[in-house]
Amino acid sequence: MGKLLVDLNTFKVIKKTDLAKEEPYLWLFGIAVELGAGSSNDPTRFIIKRPATPGNLGGPFKKGESRTISDSVGRIDKAVQPVFGRLALGFIVMTWDHDNTPASAVQAAYGDAAQVLNDFIQTRVSALNTAPLSNDEIAAIKRDIEGHIRDRFKATVTLRRPGSLNQDDFVAMNFRFITPDPAVAQSENLNMHFAARSVEYQVTGVFSYTP
Repeated sequence: MGKLLVDLNTFKVIKKTDLAKEEPYLWLFGIAVELGAGSSNDPTRFIIKRPATPGNLGGPFKKGESRTISDSVGRIDKAVQPVFGRLALGFIVMTWDHDNTPASAVQAAYGDAAQVLNDFIQTRVSALNTAPLSNDEIAAIKRDIEGHIRDRFKATVTLRRPGSLNQDDFVAMNFRFITPDPAVAQSENLNMHFAARSVEYQVTGVFSYTP
């Protein structure tokens, strides 16, 4: 039995506008196709979820500020066991700026995104596809997730609450996906950048598999 480790340990605001009031937060999804993945009736059995609502990085940041990401938000440490000698492991990180989208809508959108990812992984598993993720596949996942998110966020807009028009902004996404030899260790020091519009964030950490 081996171990999957995703340890996002530092979040830094490289750039933001001086007048911006939004606060950054992140979504982490672990991916583990292995013997202990759970029941086929579980709609997110291949996905490892973490707290996703605004505030999970501790509130607003100043430009240049760096913080430690709490283990509850940024760490996945999971025992994994090959299925017929195969494993598929990885993670996806999405960064956001919080404005006025309610936490309940953010959480619901995160749940939708986890199911989209699980459905995609299930399709690959059914086809015995262990190839690296293609650019077209990543683009399709992003489009599908963004569609579900828009629907969730738009449902919270009401003229009775004018501030609800200012919805949370998606910044960027990063990912890793490997199909390791179960007997061979792999490790990567992560240095990921997320940039859009007038903001840029940096997330550092470690991604590894050990037999």
